[in-house]
Amino acid sequence: MPATDDTRHFSLTVQPHLGVVVATAVTPSQSLALATALAERQATYTVWITEAWRVLGWAEPTAALVWEMATLYHALYWKQRTSEDKSVYPPVLSCGSTASSVSTHHQRNKQNEKELPVWVLGVFLLLQCGSDCEFVLQHLRHFLIVMALPESADAAWHLAAAEPDPVGASIRLSLDTLERLWFLLQLPRGGSMDEPPRKMGTLLWNALYQSELHLAASLSVEEVEHELRKRIVAPPVHVRNGDEDYKELIYHKVQNKTILWKPTNEPISSGISLNSGELRGERTHDVTITECEHAHIYLLQPLEHATVSNCSNCTIVLGAVAGLLHVVNCDKLSITCAARKIIVRNGCDIQTYLFSPTPPLLVGDHRNCQFAPYNTYYDGFRDDLVTAGLAVLVDSPMTDALQTASNKWKQPIELAKLEVPPIPGSPANAEALENTSMPTPVLLPASDFAVLYVPSRNTDDEDYCRFLSDVLYLSPFRLPVEYERRVLQRVERMKNVQAALKSLGTEQRMQLEDELHQGFREWLVSSGNLRQVLDLVQLEQVR
Repeated sequence: MPATDDTRHFSLTVQPHLGVVVATAVTPSQSLALATALAERQATYTVWITEAWRVLGWAEPTAALVWEMATLYHALYWKQRTSEDKSVYPPVLSCGSTASSVSTHHQRNKQNEKELPVWVLGVFLLLQCGSDCEFVLQHLRHFLIVMALPESADAAWHLAAAEPDPVGASIRLSLDTLERLWFLLQLPRGGSMDEPPRKMGTLLWNALYQSELHLAASLSVEEVEHELRKRIVAPPVHVRNGDEDYKELIYHKVQNKTILWKPTNEPISSGISLNSGELRGERTHDVTITECEHAHIYLLQPLEHATVSNCSNCTIVLGAVAGLLHVVNCDKLSITCAARKIIVRNGCDIQTYLFSPTPPLLVGDHRNCQFAPYNTYYDGFRDDLVTAGLAVLVDSPMTDALQTASNKWKQPIELAKLEVPPIPGSPANAEALENTSMPTPVLLPASDFAVLYVPSRNTDDEDYCRFLSDVLYLSPFRLPVEYERRVLQRVERMKNVQAALKSLGTEQRMQLEDELHQGFREWLVSSGNLRQVLDLVQLEQVR
């Protein structure tokens, strides 16, 4: 393939969602030692647990967490790189199964369901030491050698060598091995939603040579490293408005504003059936929401990964997330999401309304973090769950029934208490005892639970009651009894108010409506919600 301007001029950034998920400090040398040990044996779950304990001193809870996260990222990576159908991710096994998701490739060829490629574990371990652009550039040679495992017989030997810089310079990376770089890197704009994934081997070959690329082509670690150092840049910070057709979206410093990104597919009630296969046929987005204040953000489409960082006094609703939802350094935040995995790091006064087939994880300093069951519904939500692999269709000719894993919203795990139980009088557990004084994550009481109404075109009383009915009966996530009872009480209260209004005379009704409108206007101003109403009106006028 001859080089073109498009393939010769490109830049790369580090994947923003691949980050540290463990609290225990890990050094690059320890990561490489563990990758070397795994390279000499089949990387099964049992071997991983044994070597993680021997090399890092990790007990099984932490080692299992890293295994689970590496499996998640590998499944989504494999889906993006190999499948021609970009609409549906590998589903999480349903009916409460705790099994990790696996790629369709592994499903066809699995000998052991709990097995991962050595290079995936090695790269993910290195990322536990650091995941920013500076760290990746500092250890780029080691990342490249790890990615050559186990195809290169010399890679494990080079990793164990003492000399730093010249190590592994002669190792050859095949085109298939070069594709693994997409596990770590990405194009800054991610690519258009309807274009196939770019080939890393083609990009690097065309940047280095003028000759035709052939299937047996390979590049040395040294020349790949030299070229990547010129191409890897820090990610740009800019805002995308949700209408752009690119793979990742960035919302930066949104203040006192409402953003509504509506579903693109038709509602179920329009006659389109899930069983007909008429699902959204596009790649999912990544999304990053950072440094926002007093904002209401509704992104109602399927996402690959999502990061919410340094946000305050915000309400955020995200569509189905196929991978990780990472909430970091936020306070006074309400977030509603269905995600395969959620990590809350260093949070204060955060209410999370959640569906997740895995327990939410709390890392670092967290205070007054509350969890509650998923609390909203929007047209197209069921399609998005299937697209993101969080639900599967039940083979039923009569209904569009979905099957999901059990919701682990009420089983949050504090990482600081994961491995070391507090043992009074034990000096080794002094830090663990200190951690027990920190506020424990709590479940939101049913008395404080409220359904979140997603803005729509019609907002009358009947529409609100219909929406509550959708949450109860169309959503595949059945609310716990006490929370469902709370919603039904609100429905009953609304019906009683409507009946009371109808019983009033015309003059009485007009007087009451005037008082209600006046009180509502005062509340909008005092609560700061007037800005959200004006934003929604403006959005509707633009559409």
